[in-house]
Amino acid sequence: MTDFHRPTSAKYRLYRTFAGFLTALMLLFQHQSISQNNSPASQFGPVQLQSYKVSGSFGELRSNHFHSGIDLKTNEQTGLPVLAAAAGYISRVKVSNIGYGKALYITHPDGIVTVYAHLEDFAMPQILDTVAAIQFQKQENETELFFTTPLFQVNSGQIIGWSGNSGGSEGPHLHFETRHQVSEMPFDPALIGYSYQDTIHPSFRNLVIYTPGPGNGTFLAERNLIPTDTSNSNQIIPETIKVNSNYFVGFEAFDRAGSEPNLLGIKEYRLFTNDILTFEYKIDSFLFDQSRLINSLIDYPFWADSSRRILLCKTLPGNVLPFIKSTPNQNAYPAKGKIKHRLEIKDAKGNTSELNFEVVITEIAKPIMHLKNMRIQKPGLSDRIVGNKAELVVTDKSLTEEIALQVIEHSIDSAGFISPVIEIASPGSFAVIQPMKLTIKPAKKTTIPADKWTIARLDSSGSIKYIGGKMNPDLSITGNIRTPGKFVIIADTVAPVLMDAISERIVRFGGMEKVRIVVETKGDFSGINTYSCVLDGKWIPASSNPAGTKFEIITQVPESPGSHELKVVVKDACGNEATKNYQLFY
Repeated sequence: MTDFHRPTSAKYRLYRTFAGFLTALMLLFQHQSISQNNSPASQFGPVQLQSYKVSGSFGELRSNHFHSGIDLKTNEQTGLPVLAAAAGYISRVKVSNIGYGKALYITHPDGIVTVYAHLEDFAMPQILDTVAAIQFQKQENETELFFTTPLFQVNSGQIIGWSGNSGGSEGPHLHFETRHQVSEMPFDPALIGYSYQDTIHPSFRNLVIYTPGPGNGTFLAERNLIPTDTSNSNQIIPETIKVNSNYFVGFEAFDRAGSEPNLLGIKEYRLFTNDILTFEYKIDSFLFDQSRLINSLIDYPFWADSSRRILLCKTLPGNVLPFIKSTPNQNAYPAKGKIKHRLEIKDAKGNTSELNFEVVITEIAKPIMHLKNMRIQKPGLSDRIVGNKAELVVTDKSLTEEIALQVIEHSIDSAGFISPVIEIASPGSFAVIQPMKLTIKPAKKTTIPADKWTIARLDSSGSIKYIGGKMNPDLSITGNIRTPGKFVIIADTVAPVLMDAISERIVRFGGMEKVRIVVETKGDFSGINTYSCVLDGKWIPASSNPAGTKFEIITQVPESPGSHELKVVVKDACGNEATKNYQLFY
């Protein structure tokens, strides 16, 4: 039988020729269209054929992280050519079901690395063959390769991949990044010339005046949201705002680059108090391990309740982001009279909007106490709360501000529970940077093997969510948690369910005809942990969506139609395994 697992067919050789032809055309295109001066920015060319339409800006606030590049639209299509930004060599290749999906990293002579993520596939035959060889050798679907020598060199404008929707992408696009080679810090691609058309000013949606909570921050704070005119880039709030003496300021804003519906991030903002600069934020670069500190820059309790982000003009104690400057000046806050404020916000193109307002202190702040029976937790300090069947460890890097919580042990109230219900209770939401560690001990004997046990979270709606955890020698389980709630040990003994398989012929980039096989699973409680696909007796790589509910195999078209046997084996995070054999005809 013809081996159509490896890319050796005549059609594949034709595809290589086609890709080479396109590369030559693009080199000519770039030579004619890019300025030939010697500035650093001129060394970097376009990474797409079409003009840039941006759907995500550098530093944009995302769920629990700063956006580390720019997202370029691909007209909701996959399979468009992706071009090398400049000459260099491929230093890293990654194939993953999460995160960046299929990604290429190119190191350039000037110490800059460019990253191309969420690809549908790689275009260079040498990369395709190398990745396939490693996958087949190790029989691993996901792989990551590093090259410290220029084994795979690329030219500026060369086609290196095809745009896609792989990994954690929520729609077809190209994620493009620029990094410093040594530190691996991502930086704004605009700094080396990657720009896009944008003449629209960012917009204020709400001004927010805070009366702090017990810890002088956002935890249990009172908020006064004052709507603003989103169409006005230079506005004044006419009424004087009454405030408490320990007030601080935040705002809600958004930006657009054009008529596109997607919103972009605020690049920088500044707060002036009586014409004195008292707070400044500007993001040009950051370390990846700082990314979760986004939750110390925003009003996290408000976001947790509303999914809306308010940017703070206040540095919380746990906020160690280096690109924030807080310069409180006592002369800026007079004891009596009106206080004048000016907020400035800028987008990545330098378009600026301004909001002017005045406040007057009408009440002297009084100390606010935390609720009784609560354990006060402060950022920078660790704590260990030990109970009968539970232990909670809060690290010195867990919190962004002072909060209060308590650990409550409830009796077992379900036959399926192996431990008491452990409640981490708090009167408000709070951000957790480094996870808290919760250890729960079993409270009853069970015949269910311990390797099926896991920590689960009980939602207010009654649903149960998998948390996971590590089994300890005394059969207790330790898991990472980032939110208050109710937690319990349960067992997952139900194997995943494999659904029917579908095979079809598709035409991919370059006109190559392929066979796509898709297998879906029903939602599994602990989630798919590993999977393996064997086609006609040979292991074959497959990709999965981040949730592990759909597997996709792309393989060669056989020389003649026929029947093929597919065997799929999946295992969830608690070790429950399912196997299904399929008979496919294509």
